Amino acid sequence: MMQKLVSQLAWVAVVAAALGVGGTAGAETLITDFNNFTSDALYPSWALPSSTVVSGPSSYSITATGYGSNYKYIGFPVINGAGNLYLEIAVGLGGPPEADGHLGPIVGLIDGDGTHHNYAWYGQNLGNH
Repeated sequence: MMQKLVSQLAWVAVVAAALGVGGTAGAETLITDFNNFTSDALYPSWALPSSTVVSGPSSYSITATGYGSNYKYIGFPVINGAGNLYLEIAVGLGGPPEADGHLGPIVGLIDGDGTHHNYAWYGQNLGNH
C-alpha cells in the first residue's frame, strides 16, 4: 500500500527557513539561509528533468514524484559552531491530501571531524514543521 502511495503522489518539500545552530547565550551560527541555494547533486526522482527545482531568496523547493535526495557541501568558509547546543531546522511539506502523514524529511550533517548527525521526521503531516 505504501509503495503504491509513494509512487503515485507528487511531493513537494520546501525548506522554508534557515538551518542553524544555537547556544545557551543566545548566539546563533547560521549554516544556511537558502538564499539562492544550489545543489551539488540530486538523486533518483529529484534529479532533473524529472523534477522541478526552484531556488529563491529565502527558500528552496523541489517538486517530484517518489523518493529523492539532495547533497550540498556548505562548509566553506568554515562554519564554527563551537559552544552551540541546539540545531533548528524548519521545513514546509506540501502535496495532495493522500500524502498527509506519509512524509519523511531527513537532514544529515557531517561536521569537520567526520561525525555524522542524522535528523529524520518520519510520518509527518502536510504543513510547516
